[in-house]
Amino acid sequence: MSNKPHLEEKLSVIQDCEEEDSNSDDDELLKFVAFPKKTKSRPTVTSDESKLSSSLTVRHKEGMDQIEDSMKIEKSAQTRARVASIPHSINTPFELYWQTRQIKGGITHLPCRECDPDECLGLNLKQNWDPNQKALVQYIDGCLLTQRNLVSRNSMTPYHGINFKDKEREKVLNGFRTTWCNEKLGLLQKRRRKMRWSAVDICAEQLYLQRVLDYSINKFEEIEKEEKQQNILLSQVTVSSQQTVENKEVEAEGVISGSSDDESFTLSKHKSELIRCGDVISYYSPIFVFGNSRGLRRATILAVDPKADSVLKLSNGDILPKDTPVKRVEIMYRGKLRDYDEGKFKEIESYKLRKDLNKRGSNISEVNEEVERLRHIVQRNQTQLKRKLQESGLGDCSDMMNRYK
Repeated sequence: MSNKPHLEEKLSVIQDCEEEDSNSDDDELLKFVAFPKKTKSRPTVTSDESKLSSSLTVRHKEGMDQIEDSMKIEKSAQTRARVASIPHSINTPFELYWQTRQIKGGITHLPCRECDPDECLGLNLKQNWDPNQKALVQYIDGCLLTQRNLVSRNSMTPYHGINFKDKEREKVLNGFRTTWCNEKLGLLQKRRRKMRWSAVDICAEQLYLQRVLDYSINKFEEIEKEEKQQNILLSQVTVSSQQTVENKEVEAEGVISGSSDDESFTLSKHKSELIRCGDVISYYSPIFVFGNSRGLRRATILAVDPKADSVLKLSNGDILPKDTPVKRVEIMYRGKLRDYDEGKFKEIESYKLRKDLNKRGSNISEVNEEVERLRHIVQRNQTQLKRKLQESGLGDCSDMMNRYK
């Protein structure tokens, strides 16, 4: 009888456990998922990997900072090199050199330009030297052309680093080298760093050197183009003068051989063209070399007098010798000016000259031309004065100048 209650307690415990198991099975069935999603487990990061990633981030930031700094340096250097002036005395790239100097601790190469010997006047240098042995140079220091010095030609190397003794051979074989010698530029950079130049100054110097070289090449090409045009004009003048001489010889032979008046008139008419009062001519002033664009002039013929010292009286007052080549650009036809495209440069003597005076008209035209010239000068000065007054903040002062128009 004493064991019966004990068995009942065990049975009750077993029943309770079975109920709990059935309840848990029901819960699991309710939460059952046919295709459960795989959860990505985050990899564990070790301390070494974290240090490596942080160092890479720091390096990336440093690299970006360096790029930004280099861009700022280049921008400021470009501004300095662009603002710096280039002397107009540089005409060809063959004037640019490297001058080798012995300094304490080694050899250095300095960029320079070869100067004209006349630039030695007033300097504390030897005035009489052998140009085949020595040369006067001016150093390019930073973005400036600084002091001049007398140096040996043996210490000078062309800007591109290749030393030709014959400049014409250099020009034919090598043409234009559009950059300075890279090796000597690198040595110049090292020297500037030793002298504690800033990165902006070093970069600006290299950009300025390239700008000087480009300027010299462009100017040399312009000079060559002008020389070609001058040669073409000179050849035309030479041909026309030769034709004039030949025509004169033929005419003289015809007169000597007893040719008739009609034949001599035909030869003289074929020889040259008539130049009249009122024609507009183009010529090169005798104070300039023929073909130089600075000496090109244009004037109206006011009078023609073959026996006078000045055969042609011009509207601008110039006095031309008889052997001056002139070209008719406009001709007077029935009282009106017309363009004349067939004109060629000929000496004044080669034209058919007939006395043609128009004193009244010439005096009036001279006065009118002088009035126009003075009016142009006054208006130009007024425009400059207005601009300066506006820049200084004084405003427009046109009312003060109206009476001078």
